[in-house]
Amino acid sequence: MGDTYLVSGLRRLRAEKLGDLQGVGERMAELEAEAARIEDVLAHIDGVLKEVAPGEVIEAIKPVRTNKSRGQAPTGRPTARRDGIGGIPVPRQVLQVMRQENIPLTISQITDCVMALRPGEQRARIDKCVRSCVTQKVAEGLLSRTDSEDDKALFSIRH
Repeated sequence: MGDTYLVSGLRRLRAEKLGDLQGVGERMAELEAEAARIEDVLAHIDGVLKEVAPGEVIEAIKPVRTNKSRGQAPTGRPTARRDGIGGIPVPRQVLQVMRQENIPLTISQITDCVMALRPGEQRARIDKCVRSCVTQKVAEGLLSRTDSEDDKALFSIRH
């Protein structure tokens, strides 16, 4: 009886590990394709450097790692406060929306208004940024929270 449990458990574990291995293989293929694209760009940059600065020692240029491609700060947190269309960060857009509307709004309504200012952005990301911003602004005393009769949280600018 114990062997049946052991065998079924080992089969399940093997299937999971095969799935993990397959996922790693897929990610490796994606990373290899990205590396090939970056190498093409580097070859183009090297060619231009050789033309405009023939004496430049290209191999002496040290690599610098950035987090631009990941969209994250060095701490691993999303860079919600620093990015923005036209240089306007999300928290500033939230306050702008709250001032323009001048009525209590739910998080969803605030997110809708900010999304209108940021076409092409992912709603889930903006919603997360808006929630974080509103929570912070309530703690700072810039926004006030009230509950509506249908138990939805409404937020408004404190005057």
